Amino acid sequence: MTDYSWLKGFNYVPSSARNDIEFWRDYDEALVTRELGYAKRLGFNCARVFLANVVYFDNPEKFIGRLLHFVRTAYSMGIYTLPCVWDSCFSEKEPVIDFDSNEWIPNPGVMYLGSQYREHQQVYCNALIEALDEEPGLLLWDIHNEPWQNQYILEAEGEVRRQREQEILDFVRYYCGYFKEHSKKPVTVGVALVDQLSMLADCCDVLSFHDYSPTPEKIERAYNVALDFSEKWNKPVFCSEMCCTARCNPYDIAIEIAVKKKVGYIVWELMIGKCFWYDRHGIVYPDGTIRDPAIVAALFGFYRRRDGGDVDYNVNTEGHSDFYISEGHRWLSDTQADYTKGLEILSAMANQLDGGNLVPLNKLPTTTVILLQKQETPDRGEIRRLMLEWIGILQADADSKRSENFDGVER
Repeated sequence: MTDYSWLKGFNYVPSSARNDIEFWRDYDEALVTRELGYAKRLGFNCARVFLANVVYFDNPEKFIGRLLHFVRTAYSMGIYTLPCVWDSCFSEKEPVIDFDSNEWIPNPGVMYLGSQYREHQQVYCNALIEALDEEPGLLLWDIHNEPWQNQYILEAEGEVRRQREQEILDFVRYYCGYFKEHSKKPVTVGVALVDQLSMLADCCDVLSFHDYSPTPEKIERAYNVALDFSEKWNKPVFCSEMCCTARCNPYDIAIEIAVKKKVGYIVWELMIGKCFWYDRHGIVYPDGTIRDPAIVAALFGFYRRRDGGDVDYNVNTEGHSDFYISEGHRWLSDTQADYTKGLEILSAMANQLDGGNLVPLNKLPTTTVILLQKQETPDRGEIRRLMLEWIGILQADADSKRSENFDGVER
């Protein structure tokens, strides 16, 4: 059985695109190359991308050229490509080439699931196989992303729902068979829920599931179920979507558990861009800066300490908090004090707050200081407000540490 435990991947939509149609319609080679470079630096080895048949049929030669550029550029950086041929998420909207809204668009759309459309769809599939089958950078085909995760299914009931579920199942099974017959590469289907693996395990070469479980216990349960399926069907398994801060599924915890379970994983997603989920997913901003260093640390096998260890930062060990608290009070008491001196004191305080993990990551004092320094005439009132606030935080921390030392706690 092939081992996919080495997979450390990312789902990818360029930071400039809002959906998979814009990805390929407005493809930017320089941007894609730069962002794949970020992925390489983070140690990723697989990119999962969503294709769009409407873009192919609009201009087949251009679409295939862009797809080849992506696959070859990624492979040159040690990154394999896992393309999603079809996708059910999320709506019943018909995909069109000039779609201009910030939402995810299905491919080909529920209105094109019938067998009468397959001859036309096979033109697109054949072009994909012909272009990529011999490419060393192609890992395998993800035939259909989350087949039943759409309004067409979720808003239906009773017999209507059962008929629609079967309609999509027939579509997915048909194309699993088609690619297995015409391509040399293995096929998988990324199901939304681990328990759905049983519905498609017989027609996939590799099992793949998604998990956004809200607690470590439930995440581990999903991996245990997946590994049981893998053993039962004697087929490898990996997780092709995970990590969502809005679903209580933080990156570092999800990655740590996947590594512990020795199951390959693909996070959602690399970039913090224009897609509507930028506020809950993503690791890297377009300029190469990052949202949360704990994610990057986890990618390299370093995780937060959560065992209740008693060693913590004491940023006042050498008296620097006391010093800048005094400097702050002195500056505040001088009505003629220079604002540049105030900014200098604030900058030192900001470094104490950031470095000592005394503030939340989404409101870094160092960022606030930089923005103030960029102002032509910094707001003196804002400097005073921040200084009072930060003095309070540093004073409380210093008093707490002094109290702990007094009580005999070693630091």
